[in-house]
Amino acid sequence: MDDLDLAILLLSNIATLYHRLNEKNRAFLLQILVNRIIVSYDGLIIGQDLHSPFTYLLKVYEGLQDSKRQLNRSEQVGLGVLERSLS
Repeated sequence: MDDLDLAILLLSNIATLYHRLNEKNRAFLLQILVNRIIVSYDGLIIGQDLHSPFTYLLKVYEGLQDSKRQLNRSEQVGLGVLERSLS
């Protein structure tokens, strides 16, 4: 199993796993996922750098979300044209 397979396996069970872990192991789990967290002077998290397999998976997810939004826009435009032609 490569890093990507392990990352997918970990993410698919992360909610259950996180709640079962003690504080020390939760911190270790977060270190597996996150390379660094960027915090503003006000103490707000403004960004993060994930480790490589998780960065890749996030980009795939964001790409799918963008495609889904574009598809929804295309369907709305198509329906609008259809509605006007039927009027």
